[in-house]
Amino acid sequence: MGVRFFRKSNGIIDGFILDGHTECAPHGEDVVCAGVSALAQSILLGLIEVVGAKVDYCKEEGYLECRVLKNSEQREIQVLLNTLYLSLKRMEEDYPDFIEVKEE
Repeated sequence: MGVRFFRKSNGIIDGFILDGHTECAPHGEDVVCAGVSALAQSILLGLIEVVGAKVDYCKEEGYLECRVLKNSEQREIQVLLNTLYLSLKRMEEDYPDFIEVKEE
C-alpha cells in the first residue's frame, strides 16, 4: 500500500492519499490493511465532523484521498493529520514489506 502525505514547506500537512491494499493476507483477513483503513477513515471523520474542517475527499475501493481546503494550519487539523502520519509511519516500521509512507 502506498501512502502519500502532502506537507508544505512550513511543515503543515494539508492532505494525504492511501492507494492500494497491503496484500499482507487474503482479502477479508488482512488486519494490516483494515487497520490502515480504519485509522484513515477515523481521521477523515474527525476532520469533517469534529473539527469542522473544509475538505475535499474521494473514497473508492482501495483508494482514499483527502485535501484540506482552508485553514490547514489550524491546530486541531494538524493534530489529527500528524496523528495519522505518525501512526502510519509506525505501521510502516512494523510492516515494511506492505506499507510505504512518503511525503511530498
